[in-house]
Amino acid sequence: MSYFILIPASYLGFEKYREHFLQITDYLISIGAEIDLQKDFGMTALMWAEQPAIVKSLLAAGANTSLQNIDGDDVFDVVIYKGQVLNLPLQYLQSSR
Repeated sequence: MSYFILIPASYLGFEKYREHFLQITDYLISIGAEIDLQKDFGMTALMWAEQPAIVKSLLAAGANTSLQNIDGDDVFDVVIYKGQVLNLPLQYLQSSR
C-alpha cells in the first residue's frame, strides 16, 4: 500500500487545518507511507513541507535530502527558492547534508 504525504496547505485551501498536519504526517509515516515518493514536478513531501516540525519528522523518518525535482533542484534549493529560509528547517537540513 502506498501513500503520499503532500500537504501544500496554501495551494489546496487547507490552511485552517494546518495545526493537524504534523499529526497527519506522523500517522502516514507510522503506517508506512513512502516519504520519498516523487509526485507533481518531482517534488517530495520534504520539498513541500512548510512547518519546522514536519521537516524534523520527515528527516527523522529518513527522508532523502538529495533527490531532485524536474528542474534538478534538491530540497535545499527548493527551500531557498520558496523563500522559506526559516532558520530551524534549514538548520536541520544542513545537518543532514
